[in-house]
Amino acid sequence: MKTKWHRVDRSAAEKLTQATSAPDRVFQMATSDLPDSLQQMPGAVSYFVSGYATPANLNSVVVGGEILIARADGQTTTNYQFALATSSDGAVFIAGPYKAFEGHHLTAASAVSVSSLFGHTPFSKKQ
Repeated sequence: MKTKWHRVDRSAAEKLTQATSAPDRVFQMATSDLPDSLQQMPGAVSYFVSGYATPANLNSVVVGGEILIARADGQTTTNYQFALATSSDGAVFIAGPYKAFEGHHLTAASAVSVSSLFGHTPFSKKQ
């Protein structure tokens, strides 16, 4: 299946690019810093980003990291991953959500390392 990339607004792109400049680290970001296209996600309570140490070069973009959004719905936390990429002209794009991973649905009381929720996109080296 072909990946559909969605352009990220300039403000979010700048914050994401800055946060992913230190690879293999997870940074929490404000939910208000979500890309415009994700601002309407109901129940978004946490937003994390991590950059790849070795980006994945595709034909049209370089995939350099991932976004994780945690959504609260009652006693369930639902986690969504998005791939983060940059085009040759510097534009930033996201693809996803990716949901086929252990930890996509968790009870609100679950103790889990945030870093364990990364690495489940088709571009991740963990795959």
